[in-house]
Amino acid sequence: MANKGLTVGVKAPEFELPATNNQKIRLSDFSKQPVIITFLRGTW
Repeated sequence: MANKGLTVGVKAPEFELPATNNQKIRLSDFSKQPVIITFLRGTW
C-alpha cells in the first residue's frame, strides 16, 4: 500500500465528521490551536 499520508507541517484538507450530539465537527473548528489527527484502521 502506498503511503498517501501528510508530512509534519503540511496543512490538512478541511473535513467534517459527525459528533455524538447529532452535530458536526469540522477541522476548521480548531483553527486557533494545534491539532493532532490520528486515524485508526480496525481489523474487525
